[in-house]
Amino acid sequence: MSLVIRDREKDITSLAENIAGAEASECLDRVLDEICRAFNADAALVGALTDSKTIQILAMHVDGHSAPGFSYHLDSTPCAQVSSTGYCVYEENVQELFPHDKNLKKLQISGFVGIPLCNQRGECIGILNALSRSKLHPPKHAKEILTIIAARAATELERRSIEHALQESEERYRRLVNNIPVGIDRPTPGPEGQLVMANQAMASMFGFDSVDDLVQDSHASLYIDPEERQQYSDKLLPQG
Repeated sequence: MSLVIRDREKDITSLAENIAGAEASECLDRVLDEICRAFNADAALVGALTDSKTIQILAMHVDGHSAPGFSYHLDSTPCAQVSSTGYCVYEENVQELFPHDKNLKKLQISGFVGIPLCNQRGECIGILNALSRSKLHPPKHAKEILTIIAARAATELERRSIEHALQESEERYRRLVNNIPVGIDRPTPGPEGQLVMANQAMASMFGFDSVDDLVQDSHASLYIDPEERQQYSDKLLPQG
């Protein structure tokens, strides 16, 4: 194996380890640090595709500092080409090629490189870009490097999307349960039982002003006959 190939594999392995080791909370910042370092870029961003024409920036670094996110339309931007055709690089004069891209003009960008972020089905779910005010000098094996970084960023975008969907599902469930005019609760098994969930109708049935007040008491305290509570608990135990 030649020295060039060994150095290439060493650099790519080191990059992969740096990205893979990032915690979820710092993942996108680590991704942007790595892409700025690898491409000697003045700015970099990770954005999620919220619909077929809009990118919502989730993290952005400009001149080594975090910048506030915003959304922008793909029309008349180099990102449109990235989302449709894949890896794309303009070493210089990208503003002249996309004169209607206000963000390129605002940041005085000349060089651009970008790659789509794809989910496990191969669908584009976001964009990863590096931007330079002067001519961009992509490193050797630039596409391989960006592909490694993009894979980690895409995983984080998918994780956030799943987490957001789960939160929305739980919120819909809570609203449904709270609006049902029938008492609903979910206690833990055992002699006393702890209420882990109840709705307002259940609280009102037992004379409590709020669900928070209700769940402070044990489930057993709601029963006049302790044997009924024990029978209920015996039914719950086989179900875990």
